[in-house]
Amino acid sequence: MFKNKLLIALFSLFVFGFSSANYAATETTTQYVKSSAITADVKAKLLADADVKSLHITVKTVKDRVVLTGYVNTDAQKEKAASIASTAEGVKSVTNRLKVKPKKD
Repeated sequence: MFKNKLLIALFSLFVFGFSSANYAATETTTQYVKSSAITADVKAKLLADADVKSLHITVKTVKDRVVLTGYVNTDAQKEKAASIASTAEGVKSVTNRLKVKPKKD
């Protein structure tokens, strides 16, 4: 019986421990949940804005710091996306790594 419980515990640790390994070194569980909520809020705000084509924007949050990556069509969209992200509750900073797509002739 003890052996079965030990195997279950080790299996659980393996599955759940490695599934969040990317964030384990940088965030507590509480912070990870908060970062996820910030990411969801930023994505919702970007989707709600008609001027920003947010389907090509990736949002990642770690310790209340948002990073935007992906592509937009104009410099104005790039700046507006960063501005929108900065208005989400709990955001301490926004790193804007969005790239403007080259114009096709």
